[in-house]
Amino acid sequence: GVDLLHQQTNNAIVVGMHLFGGDPFISTDGNSLAAQQSVSGVPTGRINRSTNWTGPQYQNVSQVINTIQASATTGLAINSSFATNNLSVTVKVRHEQPITGNTKLTVYLVEDRLYYSQSNYSANLYGGLSAIPNFEYNGVLRKIISTLAGDAIPSSGTINDKSYSLNLPANVSNINNAKIVAFVTNDAGNVLNVQEVKAGENKGFDIL
Repeated sequence: GVDLLHQQTNNAIVVGMHLFGGDPFISTDGNSLAAQQSVSGVPTGRINRSTNWTGPQYQNVSQVINTIQASATTGLAINSSFATNNLSVTVKVRHEQPITGNTKLTVYLVEDRLYYSQSNYSANLYGGLSAIPNFEYNGVLRKIISTLAGDAIPSSGTINDKSYSLNLPANVSNINNAKIVAFVTNDAGNVLNVQEVKAGENKGFDIL
């Protein structure tokens, strides 16, 4: 479903949590996030953290596409640098209009291009193979950089900065495949906007 989604739009940012069994990409932070989001089985998909992605997800890609808005009144920019095993991240948030209630900033470190055998329970996918060898996983959650619930930020103002510094987690295989994902949520936990950038690079505001 995620692969089909990325074929149809460049405006969807996906974070993957690996859970249960002997999956080598399971992380402590991923387990904590799954518990916070009441995820008890897989595959589970959440759109903007508030809507269940109806399964089978690969047949309901339009549900995600139809959720994506052309613009948002909250924007994000990300500056990041990496040196001597230390990752520094500054997220800038700009509200074009004040947000009613509280807003929080959540920041993840994810990794692309991870490979492992993937179990397959559908005769309709990948030729019906029971196990797909060297399946490519992208956007795999490696570390929650902010607090699990997100860090409180102002709900108004032209630009608000939030900075973080951390040692590169041991579970990151290749820093060149790592990305920073940052998003802002409102009181209801809905995502107002999201941005991503490769670790060590910068991403400015998307101005329409």
